[in-house]
Amino acid sequence: MKYFILAISLFVIENSQAQNKHFTVNEGRLTWKTTFKTAEQQVLTAIAKNNPRYFIRKNENAGKSNKVNCTCKGSSFYMEQYFDFNFKVTTQNGSYTVEVSDIVFESEGDNNTNNHLEDFVLKRGKNTSFINTPKNFANLDCFDAYFKKHFVISDAEEIMP
Repeated sequence: MKYFILAISLFVIENSQAQNKHFTVNEGRLTWKTTFKTAEQQVLTAIAKNNPRYFIRKNENAGKSNKVNCTCKGSSFYMEQYFDFNFKVTTQNGSYTVEVSDIVFESEGDNNTNNHLEDFVLKRGKNTSFINTPKNFANLDCFDAYFKKHFVISDAEEIMP
């Protein structure tokens, strides 16, 4: 029985890691990152065209979103709030990499404090590992789908890590 529980535990840990392949935690900060293959030369221009709520700083190959949201069936309450994030785009040899950071939800309360995504998805006190629940992984999957949808350009194809 001990071995069965150990095998199930390892399976759950392995699958939870696989579900978060685009999210990483470094020094308590959460980052989403992926790479797309494309022949497009003006990647930032194409991203801006598809996303009018993104403010692009072409000289920095970066930008910031403004009051966007994504909700998915079965996601948590906080997913209904508007959020902002920073992003950086690097291009190299027919591909571009998008890195999203500083995902911050707007507050609805009177205290007007913003909530970082880390506050919801990382274990308290550690800030180095994800809360291991199906709902948490569903929320991260929702973000993953949102970012892929909004950062892929017309002829781009994701390069699997």
